[in-house]
Amino acid sequence: MKSVIFCYGTLKKGQCRGKVLSDQKFLGNAKTIPAYSLFNCGTYPALVKQGNTSVEGELYEVDEDCLKRLDRIEGAPFLYKQAKVELETHPELDCKTYIYQQSVKSLTECGCSWDDSLAD
Repeated sequence: MKSVIFCYGTLKKGQCRGKVLSDQKFLGNAKTIPAYSLFNCGTYPALVKQGNTSVEGELYEVDEDCLKRLDRIEGAPFLYKQAKVELETHPELDCKTYIYQQSVKSLTECGCSWDDSLAD
């Protein structure tokens, strides 16, 4: 079974973990509805479902093995958890992303996108 994943940080093309998705189907760029916030954790970002930002990212169709790899990489379900994400650009898609499960109180917001140039 295939799943659609919204990637907004280290899993995007050109980022440190982008190669993990190189054998999966890239569906294009996407943007969430304005109901999220993106924070800088240093070497990776944190997406939370609160706020009013439309976060930019990429969509991939992934197989079950890849999804299991992504869960390990993302520390699911403790650091992040898989959750449905609502997209402004593709509202018809049943899409998941990784939502940060830790406190963001001491983190800096990074607007609508994150890249490794924001790393500490």
